[in-house]
Amino acid sequence: ALGTSPVGEYRVGSLGKPCPGYEVHVQGAGGREADADETGELVISGPGVVQGYFNLPGDTERTFHHGACYTGDMVRRDADGFYHFLGRRSGLMKVAGLKVYPLEIETALLQHPDIEEAVVISLPDSLRGEVPKVFVVPKPSAQLDVKEIRSFCREHLADYKVPSQIEIRSDLPRMETGKVSLAELAQEALDELAEDELKSLQRRVYSIDSKILELLNARVELVQRIMTLRGKSDQPLHSSIRGDEVIARVIEENKGPIYDEAVEEIFKKILALDLIIQP
Repeated sequence: ALGTSPVGEYRVGSLGKPCPGYEVHVQGAGGREADADETGELVISGPGVVQGYFNLPGDTERTFHHGACYTGDMVRRDADGFYHFLGRRSGLMKVAGLKVYPLEIETALLQHPDIEEAVVISLPDSLRGEVPKVFVVPKPSAQLDVKEIRSFCREHLADYKVPSQIEIRSDLPRMETGKVSLAELAQEALDELAEDELKSLQRRVYSIDSKILELLNARVELVQRIMTLRGKSDQPLHSSIRGDEVIARVIEENKGPIYDEAVEEIFKKILALDLIIQP
């Protein structure tokens, strides 16, 4: 349905223009016809378009309507009427609610004079939902720099499409067919995310433990100061609440799966003071 006439104008990287006898539309948001340079789904009708899939009524209903095929291909039509493929609808990413197609990023990266291959995957992100990560392979003898690649992306892509992570590799994992294994790249990236999250949680636990010990040590120092002042005072401090009873209750109620020996030692110091607490 799309192609280029042998004697007509040709545009590198495009699908061409509609062939005679075929009707081609780009369906944008809300089912309306997309404007020039606006992304939408490629819809084709004409003599070569089938009426449906054999024995697959569900797929037929989703794909064919009123004689037209809703291809699932996401494209844009430039001002001169050439159509450009951006990716499959199923490959769509939503970055902070904005649509991003991996192929669009890959195409931009392949314009870099030192990049041989570029592959984009989606990573989960707690703030933006999804973010693109790119793997690039340099051309022979070329030297790539992550900061320079990111600057190149900003020159050719909208800010929200710029990859949040860029990894430079000498080669990419491939399937038996020779195609890049996106599944393997995605699994490696997810494993790295899990490892980073684990390290982050460990740092938080260490920070919390350090604060707990700092506060408990500060309490010991205050108790020692109170005991010193008590020894100098002629008036005894009376209370019905004993410090050892309070600490014993705290220990009992807060013993969980993580109970550091250092914390236990601090509690022992507090108990050893046998302080009568003044309410």
